[in-house]
Amino acid sequence: MDGLWRQIDGYCERLGPHYWAEPINAVTNAAFVLAALIMWRRSAGLPLGRALAAVLGVIGVGSYLFHTHAQVWAAIVDVLPIRRLLSMCCRSSATSCFISLR
Repeated sequence: MDGLWRQIDGYCERLGPHYWAEPINAVTNAAFVLAALIMWRRSAGLPLGRALAAVLGVIGVGSYLFHTHAQVWAAIVDVLPIRRLLSMCCRSSATSCFISLR
């Protein structure tokens, strides 16, 4: 369990071990949350659109946590929603492709 709390600092963007060591990366994640809120409103009545907007918002929060805490648990919280978004997009694209082949 101690491994989840281990600091990650093996990449060039990080300026040190402190909380705001990646200020630009941390702050720009607000754009993901803002985009998610806009898309949530625009996707009323579209379940897939709402799901994509929700995942986009979670990506913003997860990425903020990683770029401020830089610990193993935060890296997991950062990467999992991104993987989920990719799988949703791939599934949606594949479904659209198969529907158009009919």
